[in-house]
Amino acid sequence: MVTILPVWMALAAALVPLLVAAGCALPSTRISARRALPFAALPALAAAALVPEGSVSVDWLMTGVLVDLDATGRVFLALSAVVWTAAALYAPPRASSRPTWFAGWFALAMAGNLALCCVTDPAAFYTFFAMMALSTYALVSSGGDRSAGRAYMAFTVVSEAFLVGGLFVAGAAAFGVDPGPVLGPVGIGLVLAAFGTKIGAVGLHGWMPVSYAAAPTAVAAALAGSMSKAGVLGLVRFLPAGQEAGIAFGPVVIAFGLAAAFYGAAVGVTQTRPKVVLAYSSISQFGLITAALGVGLAEPVAWLLAVAAATAYSVHHGLAKAALFIGEDIARRARSSRLALLGLALPSLALAGAPLTSGAVAKLVLKEATGLAPGPWHDALEMLLPLAAVGTTLLVARFLYLVATRRAPAHTGTEVDTPTPQRVIVWLLLLAAVAVTLWVWPETGIRYAAEKSLTAHYLWVASWPVLAGIVAAAAVWAAGSAMSRFAGVLPPSDIYAPVLAWADRLVERREKAVHATPAASAPVVSPAGKRGRALLEYAGALETGLLAWATAASAIGALTVLLLLLAMRG
Repeated sequence: MVTILPVWMALAAALVPLLVAAGCALPSTRISARRALPFAALPALAAAALVPEGSVSVDWLMTGVLVDLDATGRVFLALSAVVWTAAALYAPPRASSRPTWFAGWFALAMAGNLALCCVTDPAAFYTFFAMMALSTYALVSSGGDRSAGRAYMAFTVVSEAFLVGGLFVAGAAAFGVDPGPVLGPVGIGLVLAAFGTKIGAVGLHGWMPVSYAAAPTAVAAALAGSMSKAGVLGLVRFLPAGQEAGIAFGPVVIAFGLAAAFYGAAVGVTQTRPKVVLAYSSISQFGLITAALGVGLAEPVAWLLAVAAATAYSVHHGLAKAALFIGEDIARRARSSRLALLGLALPSLALAGAPLTSGAVAKLVLKEATGLAPGPWHDALEMLLPLAAVGTTLLVARFLYLVATRRAPAHTGTEVDTPTPQRVIVWLLLLAAVAVTLWVWPETGIRYAAEKSLTAHYLWVASWPVLAGIVAAAAVWAAGSAMSRFAGVLPPSDIYAPVLAWADRLVERREKAVHATPAASAPVVSPAGKRGRALLEYAGALETGLLAWATAASAIGALTVLLLLLAMRG
């Protein structure tokens, strides 16, 4: 059982970012809050390192929250804290035209992401998941791409609807209520759809390429490195492992995972923007994690190993993807991209699973889990997973090619154009984390996989897919114009591109119609009508005030203080 001090350390993971968000609302604290933002995730890192495993019910928080830091939650909390800290340090002092507004939403998304790693009950998990997901809309839109913001919000709202229904069924089952032969499978399907949207499952991935491309670099790093991993944690928390209904879903989950692994690679290599290629790489890599969890569902004895594989792979992928997004921005800003390309090679090789990288360790843990797949799935995974690694190698080769051949921007010699020393140091620290984290991980299974990956057999197993991918990439490059016609043949969001374009046209037509409507001549209004109009104008002003960021953040600050007072009384 967790004592009161560790409980407060765990709660500080969310309370400190919330206080930073509230501080952004007050004129006297805005500058201090912005300066404190890079350090807001450090209490979460301390909690991940120091809070012992166990759970405690915090009855005074909402309707009661179960604070639970098990081994899985601790790892996701540590990963999230590292990525958010790096992203906050990398964000420029004026990350947008409204830096305080940006910092406030950034802190809110951080608070939700960190808090959901510390809870296991469905109500609290949904609350923090929604806080994270909805706050991110402002961050994605801050880059000025309204179309990407609309796409992100549309998929987020649908995902939230799925999640409410799925967690309602899961919560009822947790309290001993039998959901029945129909509602039970429907609930599982809703949970899979909700978290599948967050990780870009095939058919639910339309938001990811446009959002990753439109978001500022710091936001994209946090989104790809940490926030999307909340979908993996949600699957681990709420899939019915070991239950008959879960066993029936296992093959379906495996199939969707493999489809995402190959679909992401096939579409990603046709893209012409580096950040979009990274988005499709995430779709592909999440497919591998999904396949491992599917094996754990189909074969209950493999569940714990599947969770360990998903956790290790999430750490490897989260650190590598954050380093790639930040490195891509540094290469774009640098006067010469050669050194940046050299640094980008490390996380790129790690994603491909090259020998002596964290990717080799993570893929070996994944291979151990999928090796327990039942029936024909065992042979299928043995054959298809190495081919997926070939596809990943092609993806990272495409990414590096686009970064290397991108036309250099016209530099003005100002600090805005070139990466500052602080930003370079943040990137170098992330690269160091990519290089060493899984090699020094204390968990027994990871250490065993690290040692096993150095044997001659596994050095070859990890090498040949990467070599095959490099040869294929070289052949494509040699083909030149013969293959260039495939570049850009599929737009970002591929199958969803026509739908998103139609929605954009619809919004534009409505805006044009509103602006083109001539103002009607003012009618004669009675004194009673004037009072009614004044009342409506006052109500509109009040609504605008309630929707303003400063008012919302002040309410958050008041709520945070209230929670602190309740805690001291309880």
